[in-house]
Amino acid sequence: MEIRTTKIIRIVKTITSRTHDLMSPNNNKDLMSPNYNKEFIITTDACATGYGGVLSQLDDDGRERLIAYHSKRFNKQKKIWSTYEQECYALVQCLKRFRPFIEGNHIKLFTDHKFLIYLNRQPTLNAKQALLVSFLN
Repeated sequence: MEIRTTKIIRIVKTITSRTHDLMSPNNNKDLMSPNYNKEFIITTDACATGYGGVLSQLDDDGRERLIAYHSKRFNKQKKIWSTYEQECYALVQCLKRFRPFIEGNHIKLFTDHKFLIYLNRQPTLNAKQALLVSFLN
């Protein structure tokens, strides 16, 4: 599975407030149907116990609206991974999950781990990191 046809605009930003805004009761709780003529937004985050991500788009009024959610708990092995690896894994898993929506479309990625910016610049990677990087390329 390749996502090379998808043009990815890499934007790194702290997402805690974004996630709270998207999940707040004031935000419309209904999921929006995707508009394939508009750019998609994927927001991911990982913590010690698991990861999650949301797929969203801006509606006609410029408000960010949810299209899909994805989350999963880490197993024992993944819980001992470095934060860097957990964040990268969360990003890869959300891209895989949302692939039917985003393939061939422009997307923006939001994550709270700045080390992901330098992912391709690392001089040496272990096997796990190389696998994750190969998926993103």
